[in-house]
Amino acid sequence: MKNVDSILESYDGIFSSDRGIFAGIMLCREHECPGSALVLVYSAIDNLAFLTMDEKQRDVTGADFRRVAKQYIGSSVGATGDELWAARCGILHCHTSHSKLSRERHILKLVYQYGSVQPKRSKTEGWLMVDLDKLIVRLRKAIIAIRKQIEQGKLDPLVTGKRLSQMFNPKHSKQLYEYQIGKSS
Repeated sequence: MKNVDSILESYDGIFSSDRGIFAGIMLCREHECPGSALVLVYSAIDNLAFLTMDEKQRDVTGADFRRVAKQYIGSSVGATGDELWAARCGILHCHTSHSKLSRERHILKLVYQYGSVQPKRSKTEGWLMVDLDKLIVRLRKAIIAIRKQIEQGKLDPLVTGKRLSQMFNPKHSKQLYEYQIGKSS
């Protein structure tokens, strides 16, 4: 996987192919399954944090997620990295806007709407309204920006290639699935 073209092919398979993460997000959105779309959005941000974390790290952390969220997504949707992290924890762990962080650290809970919603904050009620479509668009731009970093050699190809090879790639999983089905019959 040292070859940049094969790294980009793997990256595109995971994030941008017709069976990749972004396709899953769009399918959820088109079928009006916002909770499932949010699970995939926050998971994708975690994935981008994993790919762009320090080369010496083995495990992605909340700080890595917050860095990616702040750099690529936050201000465009009106949220801070901490607010997106707290929202991610609530959605992924409990499928709710509430998280330990929003309760204990007084971080605003994110609530979601579709269609050109301007971010609205209610500090007294403890929430921030976010446009789900805008969040999805910002994630797409983050996927493209990190792809450009790989293309331009700003991320170490050996490290990036190794990390991508550890990730679930729908292109390879179909072959494995077909092999297992064929073998069992």
